[in-house]
Amino acid sequence: MQKCIRNKNGGMQSRRLFVRSFFLIVSASPILLLVVMVSEILIGVLQTVVLIVWQYAVNTVEDFLGFQSSYGRVLMSFALSMTAYIAMDVFRLMVESFHTLFNSSLSECLQSRLYEKCRAVSAIYFEDSKLYDEIDRAVDSIEGIISLAGIFAIFMMAASRVITLVTYVSRLKPMLAVIIVLPIVPIFVARFIRGADIYKLNFKQSEKRRECDYYMSCILRKETKTLQAVNWFIEKWRKVYGEIEREERKVNRKLCWVFLFLNLLKYTVYIVGVGLAVLYLFEGAIDVGMFALIIGMMGTSHATMEVVVEKGSDIPGSLRYAKDYFAFLDKPNDISDQKICFGHSIELKHVSFAYPNSSQPVLQDINLRIKRGEKIALVGINGSGKTTLAKIILGILNPDEGEILLDGKQRSENTLIDGSIVFQDFCRYFFTLQENVAFGDIGRLYEERELIQCLEAVYFFETQPGLSLDTQLGRDYAGAELSKGEWQKIALARGFFKKFNLIILDEPNSSLDPLAENKMFRRFVELLEEHTGIIITHRMGIGMIADRIIVLDHGRIVEEGTHEALMEEEGMYRQMFMIQADLYK
Repeated sequence: MQKCIRNKNGGMQSRRLFVRSFFLIVSASPILLLVVMVSEILIGVLQTVVLIVWQYAVNTVEDFLGFQSSYGRVLMSFALSMTAYIAMDVFRLMVESFHTLFNSSLSECLQSRLYEKCRAVSAIYFEDSKLYDEIDRAVDSIEGIISLAGIFAIFMMAASRVITLVTYVSRLKPMLAVIIVLPIVPIFVARFIRGADIYKLNFKQSEKRRECDYYMSCILRKETKTLQAVNWFIEKWRKVYGEIEREERKVNRKLCWVFLFLNLLKYTVYIVGVGLAVLYLFEGAIDVGMFALIIGMMGTSHATMEVVVEKGSDIPGSLRYAKDYFAFLDKPNDISDQKICFGHSIELKHVSFAYPNSSQPVLQDINLRIKRGEKIALVGINGSGKTTLAKIILGILNPDEGEILLDGKQRSENTLIDGSIVFQDFCRYFFTLQENVAFGDIGRLYEERELIQCLEAVYFFETQPGLSLDTQLGRDYAGAELSKGEWQKIALARGFFKKFNLIILDEPNSSLDPLAENKMFRRFVELLEEHTGIIITHRMGIGMIADRIIVLDHGRIVEEGTHEALMEEEGMYRQMFMIQADLYK
């Protein structure tokens, strides 16, 4: 009983996926899809017309040999046959170009929807490797959905061809129409088994393939080569890739035996059909032209049927891939497009947080109030939760426990504060210098004066006087190659270019040399003069210019106060400050 219910539910789910995929395909480019489908129907009709014209040509030759037809009529029949064949071939080339245009349009539609969903998914999911597996499967499924569009087109062509052929032949001998259809069964069974096994294999291997890609990226890094660790990564890659190959060989062995048996069955049916046509010819039930048409029809129609059944049996596999695509699209939109500002304060009450698949909380019972215009230095050892706390304050992550108040009112989940952030692992965008900075507020891309002011504010042009806003960056695209420190200056300019009432700087001077760092300290004070700022840092000197210092240790706030107040205590901040100061003596 339960098995019947599962089968029924599975069938309903497949139908829903089919309908949803169909409407998605139609929505990509309705007019172009209509052109493709009508063209495929015409191709099917033209193929039947070509066979009928060749039948006429063969009968004309037979009549000529029996002195019942003229030489000119023979030439005319062959000229007509060649004209029909060439017309069909030229038209097929046109249809292929229509397919290319539509597939490109559909691929763009599918990818754009996928990227839009990535934008709307909460950042917390990106901390879990399962999301990356889901994204990989969703990206891979795009080809499966595109193949559905090709299947629809092939069905249109095959349907028009088979209907016209069967109609034409069955008026003489209905049994011949049956012979045309019989080979469908073994082909369908083989392709169905193949589609199911290949999908299961790809689903199982998605994590291993991503692991292989990661090892390959490690192999290509300069640091790996310098450390002479390439061989170690190659062995890791070989081990995982070997597992992938063994799994593929096992599946392929099974499919080889299945295909061998079912192909033998298919050709047996084909031979029976040819024998039946010969019998009808000897009995005089059909003429030579019809016999030639039937033999040609059986060859071409069987090939058409094989393609149709092959593609048709791929539908379950394509729908399985479509399921992965829609499963990702159906994830809830966690990020709101609305950004909120705060008037006088942000307050965290008893906030705790843990990342997915982690038993240890990163933050525990955090109580913190930040006033508008205040400059906060967030310090602590590595792994103490500084960056996580900053993300929760900005709204990138939601706390597992506790609440966040903006001006005394609870902030709703997945709502970003209208602020700016410069991460320690900032992005290096291989675009122009102008675009790199303008990504902070892309709607102001052409405000060149403000862009230059932001770059000058972080002393970028002092070390790169030869660069202009239209300079392409990144060696990969024949652009200017910059040091990590220069890239960090661009990231800082990008952060300050955005209009904000809160900015978070995560290790903003980690890649700067001591001279640039000293100048940047003072510039931060100027740039943050009228704004609320949180600076995450290991440089204890920044604490001297902050209004307040928050010291984190193992996810808890252990100290809080001004530089002077904390230096009077025998606590963690004083210890870290003195150790760092000793390094410069």
